[in-house]
Amino acid sequence: MKIKLSFLKVVFLMGCLIMTACSPEDGAAGSQGLQGTAGADGLDGQDGNANVSSILLQNAAIVVGNNDFDIPELTQDIFDNGLVYAYAQTLSSTSWEPLPIASGGSVILDINRIFVGSVELTATFAQNLNIRFVLVAGTDVNGVDFSNYNEVENHFDF
Repeated sequence: MKIKLSFLKVVFLMGCLIMTACSPEDGAAGSQGLQGTAGADGLDGQDGNANVSSILLQNAAIVVGNNDFDIPELTQDIFDNGLVYAYAQTLSSTSWEPLPIASGGSVILDINRIFVGSVELTATFAQNLNIRFVLVAGTDVNGVDFSNYNEVENHFDF
């Protein structure tokens, strides 16, 4: 009987050791793995037009002196916070020249005054021209060469 009691004690102790020695946890977390290689950058999105208007006046009669042009798109906000640029093109040309335009060291066509709703150009010659006004609402235009109409056209996508 002593052997049976000793045997039961040993079985009981071994059962207790086995039950308390194991835990339901998986163990300590391993070390962090190395960072993977970066993927390729995506394509840049298309630039917006930044609230820009391009107004084309075809075959506009330019006279010596002041020339008034109604531009209803020239709002109070553009007048207060934006930019107004003007370009001229002879009827037989495909390139645009930024104002002011000079010849022989003298300005021959320039913006004289800007008003809400209109622009006044001053000229020292009479001729029919294509005139383009570019109106830019208050926006960041750093890096745009406004003396080059093609660059302005590409930047603002019109």
